[in-house]
Parts: sequence; C-alpha cells; structure tokens
Amino acid sequence: MTQFNGVEAVHFQIADPGARWVKDPFIAIDSPTTKGEQNLLTPNVVKVQQGGFRMYYTQMDQVQDYSRSSGHIRSAVSADGIRWDKEPGIRVDVHEPHATQRSLCPDVIPLADGRMRMYFEAMCPGGPSTICSATSDDGSIWVPEPDVRLGSDGESYGAPRCLYLNDDESGWRFRLYCQRYSYPFRSGLDAQNQIISAVSNDGLQFIKESGVRIAQESECESYANNGAEVIGLGTGGYRMYWAGW
Repeated sequence: MTQFNGVEAVHFQIADPGARWVKDPFIAIDSPTTKGEQNLLTPNVVKVQQGGFRMYYTQMDQVQDYSRSSGHIRSAVSADGIRWDKEPGIRVDVHEPHATQRSLCPDVIPLADGRMRMYFEAMCPGGPSTICSATSDDGSIWVPEPDVRLGSDGESYGAPRCLYLNDDESGWRFRLYCQRYSYPFRSGLDAQNQIISAVSNDGLQFIKESGVRIAQESECESYANNGAEVIGLGTGGYRMYWAGW
C-alpha cells in the first residue's frame, strides 16, 4: 500500500508552470442557457483514481443581480482534460444553516483515509459568506460537515484553496488560503479585500495567520484580490495565481 503523501497529493507541480499562459481555443464547459441567465464559474479539477479527471464548478443563476443570485456546485468528467461531459445532479446544493442562498467556489482535497473533503464558500441572504466543508467517499455524493471552517466574525470569506503542510509527529497539517472581504462590501485600495491564510491540525478548525498574503496595491486590485490558486513546487517554494478585481 502506497503511503499517503499529502504535500504531493493536491495543488502540487514538480516543475514551476511559470507566468506565461496561452488560452485554449475552445470552451471547456458551456453555459446551459444561451442568453446568459446562468454562469459556470470557479472550476476545480482533480484526478480520478480510475483515470481521467473530474471538474467541480459553480453554476450561478440571476447573474445580472448578484445580491439575489443563487448557486450550487456541479461536476463534469474528462478522460484527457480537454473534452468534458457534465455529470447529472448537484454535488453540493444550497442547505441549512450556512448556505441557504449559495454554495460556490469548491476546492477538493484527498484525505489520508481515502475519503475526499471539499471546502467551499457558503452564503445566506443578508449576511457575510463563510467557508464550509463536505466529505465524500466517491467524489459524487457529498455530505456537508457541521459548523464553519472559517468565518462568523462579521467579515466575508470565500474562494478557499487548501494545501497540506509537511507532516510532523502529530500528523498532517493544513493551510487554507482564501479571500477576506469587508461586510457590507466596499471597494477601494483601503478596503482590505485581500487574500489571507489560516492553519489547522485537523482540516476542520482553522486559525487565521497574522498578516496578509496578497494585499490590495494597484488600480487593477482596487475592488479586491480574490480567487487564489497556490501550487507547491517540487523545486521548493510555492507559486500563487490570483485575480485582481
């Protein structure tokens, strides 16, 4: 039996993928409507043990009015990472008590016991967003876990990305990167809508780390910084990609 190696199991590349990227000339997964009533957002791709890939993504409706829009998490599968087939059903729907309006921005990591855990952004009407989680045995049926992983302090948290840290005598540890927004939301370079991080010994109870990982510094970030993707590198260190809004 192969020993579980969390550091290389998710968000890891042996070689640095670099800073120059070329868009593929095709759409990976198109919207189910033709008039823009729904958007497909925040893809997260993981390898499937049987071969190929599964993409988890957010499907949002009423995108013209974000304050009223609802959303949930769906999935698609691919043998080559190019051609994708949508899977029927919903992976994580809206649910009580923390995600009655939206479940979005999935991030799936494998666990040492063979299960998977999904971190996602959760929102209820009229309140800040939090980061919650769900677990699955097969990658298809997901069961939300109780409580929140990060949030419930009057600010909004979302777009999680979770990496394993090197194990020690107590076992694997975790670092969660996410966006932290003011609530109610306000823009401007002094709004502190930034990317932060938190650490955990069990993947459930996270403690925010001091400081800011990516602060608002330029006009292209005057609304917010969000959507961090952090990759551990086989050569040492990390690379982060994020969206300046």
